[in-house]
Amino acid sequence: MHVIDNPTSSIYDRVPGDYLAMEAHAREKTSGWLQGYINKELSGFTNCETVIREGEILEKILEAEKAFDIGTIVIGTHGRTGLAHLLLGSIAEKIIRSVHCPVYVIRHPDRQVDRVAA
Repeated sequence: MHVIDNPTSSIYDRVPGDYLAMEAHAREKTSGWLQGYINKELSGFTNCETVIREGEILEKILEAEKAFDIGTIVIGTHGRTGLAHLLLGSIAEKIIRSVHCPVYVIRHPDRQVDRVAA
């Protein structure tokens, strides 16, 4: 599942046109990402479904948890810390505090780990 909360975000690339064109492009890009993930990582599973929603992320995840009777959520995180975390909040943290099932939070593989000296 992917929730498009801002179709004008740079993660979807820039497209010429109005807001509706940007929404359509974000849906198309997201669909490609999800299908690529299924083909690469979940090819042995026979019961996979991609879901794309638009709107506020936490609200859409809570709706999906109920609608699909979700048993576990796996979510990626940017891993922001400090001021960025305070200003932007953490979607992952909000989800953990709001859903009624276990949540696995996965750090982006390109994010460097801040090591604390022992």
